[in-house]
Amino acid sequence: MTPLFLPMLVNDPFGDPAVFMQVRHEKMAVLFDLGDLSQLPIKKLLKVTHIFVSHCHIDHFIGFDHLLRCVLGRQKKLHLFGPPGIIGHVHGKLAGYTWNLVSDYPLSLTVTEIHLDQRLQTTTFFCRNGFALQPLHETRLLDDTILTLPQFSLKAVILDHKIPCAAYRLQEPFHINFRSDVLDREQWPRGSWLTEVRKAIRDGLPEGTCFTVCGRSFMLGELTRRLAIITPGQAVGYITDIAASQANLERAAALIDGCDRLFCEAAFLADDEKKADLTCHLTAAQAGRLACLAKVKKLILFHFSPKNHARQGDYYREAGTEFAGPIA
Repeated sequence: MTPLFLPMLVNDPFGDPAVFMQVRHEKMAVLFDLGDLSQLPIKKLLKVTHIFVSHCHIDHFIGFDHLLRCVLGRQKKLHLFGPPGIIGHVHGKLAGYTWNLVSDYPLSLTVTEIHLDQRLQTTTFFCRNGFALQPLHETRLLDDTILTLPQFSLKAVILDHKIPCAAYRLQEPFHINFRSDVLDREQWPRGSWLTEVRKAIRDGLPEGTCFTVCGRSFMLGELTRRLAIITPGQAVGYITDIAASQANLERAAALIDGCDRLFCEAAFLADDEKKADLTCHLTAAQAGRLACLAKVKKLILFHFSPKNHARQGDYYREAGTEFAGPIA
């Protein structure tokens, strides 16, 4: 079964936090956090449509400028989500530059703050007017869901890192594959028409919607019944920079319960647990315990302390004492 989401760490586990996730069959991609993005090819950065920031410490937000430089002057709408204060941080970044020659640039950046009291506050910065601060629009959250698209939905909770820090769950509503035996028997080619059928099913178009396949007309309902294999969608969790308090772990576990993949920080090893507590980070064992508590299928560790470059294997061993599933 080919997955819809293809998430990957942008940097090695000792580098800045950032996860790039291509959405197959779509001209879109997602970023979790904005650490150093210099390793990502521009063609991948140009696919980014949505960015989900945990918090604005420099190692999680320094890549904003690089991304902005890549999309400036392009027909692009970016959507950025983050914890309370993210609008001010983005505005401060934008205010650091002079924008007197951009009146015909179409770029826009919509920024949404996620608040503890289930509010979302949103504003849009337009390049054409120098990214001037616009009025805020406020909505209420339902079941922690901050975004719903045909391809996926996003849930978020605010956790404690001595500052508010957002954790995320990206959920595919359902997964669609096509029967190879039917395609072979009917001698129907693989190609863009299957992408259009997949999109029509995902968008909930009427069953009577017509498609032409090899010169013959078929209704969407018939193609769905004959071709489509519809299974539960996959889920990806992203958690970084949180204190190992009971309240944090319980809220995080509820958010990522049953995720297919969990990207989780593991800044320290067991012999540095006191430092982890002091700086509100997780150890590898605590990350493994969280993955076990949430019954995730695979754990991907990252955000290792640079002091432990010679001990990378210890991170996986210590996480493995708490989590029996695959660890990368």
